[in-house]
Amino acid sequence: MSIKINRFILSLISFVTLFSSLELRTSAYVDMRPDNSDFLNELGSAGSLDQSGVDIVFWLREMQMVLHQPIVVGMSVKNNLRQPLQLNLGPNRTDAFIFDLQFPDGRKIRLPRLSGEGLVHPGLIQVLPKQEYAQSLLLNQWTDFPIHGKYILTVLLANEIKTANGKRVNANRTFKIEFMILERNKEVIETISNNLVQRILNSDSRVEISRAARELSYIDDPVAIPYLQKAMIADERVALSIIDTFIEKGGKVSVDVLICILTAEPDSKWRSMAESALKIIEFKSSDVNLKQRIKDFLKY
Repeated sequence: MSIKINRFILSLISFVTLFSSLELRTSAYVDMRPDNSDFLNELGSAGSLDQSGVDIVFWLREMQMVLHQPIVVGMSVKNNLRQPLQLNLGPNRTDAFIFDLQFPDGRKIRLPRLSGEGLVHPGLIQVLPKQEYAQSLLLNQWTDFPIHGKYILTVLLANEIKTANGKRVNANRTFKIEFMILERNKEVIETISNNLVQRILNSDSRVEISRAARELSYIDDPVAIPYLQKAMIADERVALSIIDTFIEKGGKVSVDVLICILTAEPDSKWRSMAESALKIIEFKSSDVNLKQRIKDFLKY
């Protein structure tokens, strides 16, 4: 029962923090996109600039990526019509995206749609005339990228785009993006981790802090462990957000961070949440050694 209660509290905190980050115009997201169209082509962007009056663009945030780093895709919908648009991106504003991924070894899969646990963020958005809605998608939430090489991502917006009066907008909703992931580079991962921590420590925006914390949480590399600890110690809400993400993703790095932080900060306000997170990860994991390590640490 206590695990369920703590999970609900974490979801509530995550809901309050992240809901505030889901802005209609979202200038913070729009700033991610380069203005230069040639640069966008280098990034592997895909877009629809057709006669429907709706411009849809997907783009990669990074030109060069390495194994274990966060992989972020930006998406924007610009309304060139004279009436509002209705976008339905589904629960948590992620459910309406269907991803087909081809791995460097030729394997092809359809990524599972994110179910979302606990409280669910609304997905219905209105885009006013001459305005733009944009958001970022952290692909690591959908799947791991375990090998280096060329990936081909096909994105489908499952739900139709409609005007405010319910008329269907005939805009292209399928896009393809190709990108390369290079071999693991410890220095690059360390730089990315440090930059994310600096964004957390120096930003005045809870939107920016929340986004940086989530990206940092998905760096599945031991190099990131001290940076995750630093972020958790510095900000209680960040700590709770990271703990919630660890429950979602599980894995050895998540367990390592939780055990290290509980050892270093035994009297922290979120100790019970971290312990509950370990119990949930242990329950969900199929890794016998990982399960035993958690049990040994918690002594149960």
